[in-house]
Amino acid sequence: MNINYRKPFKWLILLTLLVLVGLSCRYWWRIKKLRHQLAVKRAKVQLLRAQNAYLQDAIEHLGSDVDAQELEARKKWGLIKPGERFYQVQNQN
Repeated sequence: MNINYRKPFKWLILLTLLVLVGLSCRYWWRIKKLRHQLAVKRAKVQLLRAQNAYLQDAIEHLGSDVDAQELEARKKWGLIKPGERFYQVQNQN
C-alpha cells in the first residue's frame, strides 16, 4: 500500500498561501483608505488653523484699535454717534 501524502500537503500549503495573500490585500486596502482619510483630515486641520490665525488677528486688532471697534459696531449693530443723523435708503424694487 503506497499512499501519497505529498499531494494533499501541497494543496494545504497552497490554500494557506491564498488565504494569507487575501488577508494581506484586504489589510493593505484598509491601510490605503486610512492614509487617504488622514490626508483629508490633515488638510482640514491646516485650513482650520489658518482660519483660527485670521480670527485671532482680527480679535487682537479689534481689541487694540478704537477706530476698528467703532467701525465694527457701526456695521454689525447699526450704532451711530450722538448728534449724527441716520438715513435709511430703501430699494424700490
